[in-house]
Amino acid sequence: MSDLPESREKILLEINQLRKRVEELQGSELKFQKAEQELRQSKEYAEFVFRSTPNAIFTLDLNRIVTTWNNKAEEITGYSYKEIIGKQCTVFADSPCKDMCPVFSDNVEKPIVNAECSIKRKDGKIIVISKNAEILKDEQENTIGAIESFEDITGRKKEEQSFQKSYQNLEMQIQERTAELSKMNEALLVEIMQRKKVQKNFEDGNEKLQRVLNETISALAFTVEKRDPYTAGHQERVTQLAEAIAREMKLSTDQILGVKTAAMIHDIGKICIPAEILSKPSKLTTYEFNIIKAHPEVGYDILKDIEFPWPVSSIVAQHHERMDGSGYPNSLKGNEILIEAHILIVADVVEAMASHRPYRPALGIERALDEIVSKKGTLYNEDVVVACIKLFMEQGFKLEQII
Repeated sequence: MSDLPESREKILLEINQLRKRVEELQGSELKFQKAEQELRQSKEYAEFVFRSTPNAIFTLDLNRIVTTWNNKAEEITGYSYKEIIGKQCTVFADSPCKDMCPVFSDNVEKPIVNAECSIKRKDGKIIVISKNAEILKDEQENTIGAIESFEDITGRKKEEQSFQKSYQNLEMQIQERTAELSKMNEALLVEIMQRKKVQKNFEDGNEKLQRVLNETISALAFTVEKRDPYTAGHQERVTQLAEAIAREMKLSTDQILGVKTAAMIHDIGKICIPAEILSKPSKLTTYEFNIIKAHPEVGYDILKDIEFPWPVSSIVAQHHERMDGSGYPNSLKGNEILIEAHILIVADVVEAMASHRPYRPALGIERALDEIVSKKGTLYNEDVVVACIKLFMEQGFKLEQII
């Protein structure tokens, strides 16, 4: 009988251990159920994202069988999930696309990025797509298929073709205008020779050449402003301010003459722009603005073969560049831009903001000066801005109203 208490205690201990084990198992089961629920939710979320993503996405196995197909893929191709799953991608893939698929390609390790090709919609329409593709591997790094995403760029390609055609037409117009200007230059050269004969009493040949050159530049400037009455006087006011800034910065006499000459004809490239765009009273379209943006390059092409004693054509080409590279046509930065062009840039901005334009009233000189001060060192050369502000704030400089 003496062994009974010990047996009872032993049994109670075993019962307590069993209870703890049961509790542990129950806790493990709850954790497993929670993990299973989280996994199911994650899978449902992933499936939702896959179906709803704005890009078309699908996957293929090694036999080129479509294994997944999202909503955007249905929308672009016209094939529903039920119609495409289990079928080869050749149902919609055009021949060029086969060469850009990791499953078709010999080099399956190389992903495909932004490749353009054509596919055939369910309705038979051929569309252009931009696609990205990469192989899929299992845990043992065995290739099991590929995943691809694509977007319809048919509309974009048509716009590019349309823009290219417009650009070609613009080039033809520029060539025609350039030919006309070449004839004008020939006539002007004849006139220069005639004037040299008339002015043979002048002892200084450089003075004679400068006089004829100034008249030529004025004629070119007058030609631009006659086509654009809303900016009449713009080039002359810009010239006055640019020359004053150059003097304030103590540039050499030669550099000051170069700045003045370039400023007088900095918008010569606008001769190729249709008058209705120049005088349009409302906001320009992207196409119209792109035409406007071509004028620095056109100006350069017009002037590059004229033998000025200064880099006039380069200054004209750079008068819409900016310090941080955000300008055009060549996105030049900092010291890549001539100091003469930096001066012309600031003078052009100040005059343009202070004066009336067909699409807005004059903003005033205070707004113009605030603009160059706030963007000093980022868009505009710091030394040029300091000199310009000094002219207006300390020396009482004013833009004359030239009609």
